[in-house]
Amino acid sequence: MSRNKYTHVASVVDEESYRFAQQLRNEISKIYTRVGATNEVIFVYGGGSGGLEQHLYNEIANLLSDFNSGGTPIIYLNAAYSRFLNEHGLYSLAKGLYNIAHKD
Repeated sequence: MSRNKYTHVASVVDEESYRFAQQLRNEISKIYTRVGATNEVIFVYGGGSGGLEQHLYNEIANLLSDFNSGGTPIIYLNAAYSRFLNEHGLYSLAKGLYNIAHKD
């Protein structure tokens, strides 16, 4: 790939990553509003979060600042932890739904 094409593709990917990070920020804002500004830590993992880190970290940091929670740590976890947490989360969700469905 020529240098000009590479630069163009990198620019497009960067712009789309920025837009996606803004969309994620908006969704996190909705959740933060519902649960209140009481989060002790924010974990970011899975779903391509590593590739979005440059933009996503800044968006989350700005959001925390807007909610006066600028001291809340933002922790990125690598893929090994992501797989475990995704599996654990799905198991917990399934178990909770099962318990709700089978209440006596």
